[in-house]
This record gives sequence, structure tokens and C-alpha cells, in this order.
Amino acid sequence: MCASRRLRNLNWQPLRLFDLGVFLAVVGAVMLSLESFSRLARRAHVADTEHPMDIDPSRDDPPAEKAGYAKEGV
Repeated sequence: MCASRRLRNLNWQPLRLFDLGVFLAVVGAVMLSLESFSRLARRAHVADTEHPMDIDPSRDDPPAEKAGYAKEGV
């Protein structure tokens, strides 16, 4: 009996705000992961380079259009 009286007198507004914050955080995390997956899907057709992390200005690479790489921002 005493517990039900406590629940009736409890202020539910802060609890609802907390739940809303958790919900928005989960939705935001899902949206970020979906955006990341879509970026991967958009770049799936781009061929890998032989030198993925090598930035060497002395190396003579063909232009990106001739090598089969997509332009950035397309």
C-alpha cells in the first residue's frame, strides 16, 4: 500500500526527459552508422590503388580519370 502511494506522488517529468534523451542518443547513433554505411556503398565501385597510403610526389601516377578512379564528390 505504501509503495503505490509513493508511485502516485512521484514526479514523472524528469524520468520522461531522461527517456527522451536516451531515445534521441540511440536514434542519432543509428543515423550516424547508416550514413557511414551509405558512404561505403557509394565508394564500392571505386577501384583500390596499389599505393593506398603512400603519398610520394616523385611517383609518376596516371591521372585519376585514366586510372579508373572516380572523381571525389561525384
